[in-house]
Amino acid sequence: MTFFKKIPKSLIFLWIFEIITVNRLWDSLPGSLAGNLLITLIAVNGVLLYLRQFELPVFFTVALVLVLAHLWLGNGYASPLTASLLIFGSIILVGLIVSGQTGPIQRDAVLIWSAVGLFTSQIATLIQFWPITPVQKSMLGTIIFYLVWQTWQVIDFPTSAGSDDRGRHPILWHFIFVGLAVMVVVVNIIWTTWPGLKTS
Repeated sequence: MTFFKKIPKSLIFLWIFEIITVNRLWDSLPGSLAGNLLITLIAVNGVLLYLRQFELPVFFTVALVLVLAHLWLGNGYASPLTASLLIFGSIILVGLIVSGQTGPIQRDAVLIWSAVGLFTSQIATLIQFWPITPVQKSMLGTIIFYLVWQTWQVIDFPTSAGSDDRGRHPILWHFIFVGLAVMVVVVNIIWTTWPGLKTS
């Protein structure tokens, strides 16, 4: 009980939101390994939220929402507009919960998370029309989210004298990481969907 007393209610809500989303996805998991991995990630996220480390919980929550949205779209349970609104609203909610932990929520934070949510939701909805699996669509959408979210965080460094050299390195590594992630996902898509490369 001490754990729940020390952690803010908004972070407990974020953690429960992850649990509910995994519960909704449980029947669609490919095997027990994926289920064990998701349960482990939820446990790790609980510890990270307690320690006020938000990177992985935010990334994991958005990835879960994208998987859920693409599964609903693929099975006809939701329209593209409904899925887009789900993604948009979830990203804003997650972003504002995290922003509220460092002090009062500023207008800039609302605008930034709204822009990130809008961009991600629109790209994720467009990806739905590609002839690839829901998991691949979700991976692409998650990379797009990560690109927009982390680009804003990387460029939001102090612009005082001498900070240019410190700022260039995070931006460079950020785009190298995103580029490699995109290449891995695209190669996976080509390998699994291209008729000449598809394994029997």
